[in-house]
Amino acid sequence: MSPCYAPEVNKFRCTFLSKIKSTPVVFICLLAAIHSSTGSAGEAIENHLAIAVATNFVSTLKPIAQEFEDLTNTNIRISSGSTGKLYTQIVNGMQVDVFLSGDQDRAIRLVNDGMAIESSHMTYALGKLAYWTPNTTRKDGRGKNIKPVSEVDVLAVAEPKLAPYGLAAAQSIAKCFTLENSTTLVYGENIGQTYAFTATGNADAGFVALASLLTREGANELDYVVVGPECHDPIRQDAVLLKDSMHLDQGRRFLDFLRSVQVRELITQSGYTVP
Repeated sequence: MSPCYAPEVNKFRCTFLSKIKSTPVVFICLLAAIHSSTGSAGEAIENHLAIAVATNFVSTLKPIAQEFEDLTNTNIRISSGSTGKLYTQIVNGMQVDVFLSGDQDRAIRLVNDGMAIESSHMTYALGKLAYWTPNTTRKDGRGKNIKPVSEVDVLAVAEPKLAPYGLAAAQSIAKCFTLENSTTLVYGENIGQTYAFTATGNADAGFVALASLLTREGANELDYVVVGPECHDPIRQDAVLLKDSMHLDQGRRFLDFLRSVQVRELITQSGYTVP
């Protein structure tokens, strides 16, 4: 499943992403919508917008951030990690302008604690959990190469206390899957690490973000199933603008950009739904 769609009109732009080290190359198309500029192309970029983002969304954020940089001449610095760790770092003083949480709870906490601007609070995506078994050739009744959870020796999940997708996986195991006592659980600090455990064969199967499978090469659609929404609470991913941001205008503009039709289309193509 490629998230890149061939452009039909000249408004479309296909962004080529070459990721660091072992991460494969991904093509993602982004429709540019809002055209504004804080300075001419020859001017040095003086604006620096710091965005902290949950690991599951970082590959989707990169082309969005690049497009925003091009349109507004704003330099964006991205920090990624598990939602729980990022939240703790922000509370302890890490300088962040915009927080793209992997859940709703931490964003609301920052608002309630007076650290984030209430009017900026928004849901930018709803995540989808997938059960992935890349190292099996066994067929299920639908032609999928899926090994049942009950037959998995080593299962990778993200740490539920740190990662919203880990919490969703734990809820799904409790409600919809049969886990044998002999199964060994390996916990990733974030959903990206959980993906790596599964992709490298250190785990037989894993509960990962669907977005991780759609935005990376090597994931066969026959090797995973999307976990039904009845198996876990909604994975509402919320964003907030921090009150101590020195770039409030740019932060507001970026959150508005996330709401644009074109960006919402990209988010949907990357394996999420949008509110």
